[in-house]
Amino acid sequence: MQDTIYISGLEPLIAPEKVASWPPAPGWYVLAGLLLLALILLILSWIRKRRENRYRIIAMHGLKEIIASSGNHPGQGDLQSLNRLLKETALTVFPREQVAALFGNEWLEFLDQSCNKTDFTGLSGNLLGTASYSGNKEVNIPQDQWNQLIEVSETWIRKHRRKL
Repeated sequence: MQDTIYISGLEPLIAPEKVASWPPAPGWYVLAGLLLLALILLILSWIRKRRENRYRIIAMHGLKEIIASSGNHPGQGDLQSLNRLLKETALTVFPREQVAALFGNEWLEFLDQSCNKTDFTGLSGNLLGTASYSGNKEVNIPQDQWNQLIEVSETWIRKHRRKL
């Protein structure tokens, strides 16, 4: 009985105020700042990489133009255009002293060394190294070899290393 007297004399419990969700704790500001900084760095990195590889996009457009102009009967002019495109692309990235004087097998070996995924020194690449420099204007290239050469060239443009 005495317990009920003590309990009845107590004041009702006061519920605490709700914790405000705003303003957030300082740690959230720090986290938001770090996330914003990371996002900015990621965007800047993407822009830099895109600028560095712009020449690859331009070269791929040039390759598509060569493919379109060759039609079903690629010839000497198409080989020369393809060789010029590859040389211009290489000169964009590598020092002129290292690339400009290369031709024939040395040029094909350079292309293979700068990209592990290509085989220019094989059958299709040999066309590029020999026929594009011959004086014969009536060179007829078999379509399968031309397709191989285009495929290898596309791989080189997309995946060559920027430094040897």
